[in-house]
Amino acid sequence: MASSVGVVTEIRDFRIAVPQTDLADLADRARWVEQSPGDGWRRGVPGIRRLAERHNDIAHWPDARPGGHFVALEVPELFAGEVRAFFGKL
Repeated sequence: MASSVGVVTEIRDFRIAVPQTDLADLADRARWVEQSPGDGWRRGVPGIRRLAERHNDIAHWPDARPGGHFVALEVPELFAGEVRAFFGKL
């Protein structure tokens, strides 16, 4: 079945009205914890966890463990244990 939509050859502006209160709320939610000058990423996971806990109810936050990005494939026993631990708390 052929499409009746043609190729767009011009660029048009697209604008959306977002209330200032929504933008302020978004800016507040996205703000990182205060950092000392030169602190950088030294806080690592604890800083990220504090940011996540500001607006979320964290049910399970495992410590960093071996396994890399594909932990379910690389260390399946560890992954299965983390899944059991998560669902055991619900």
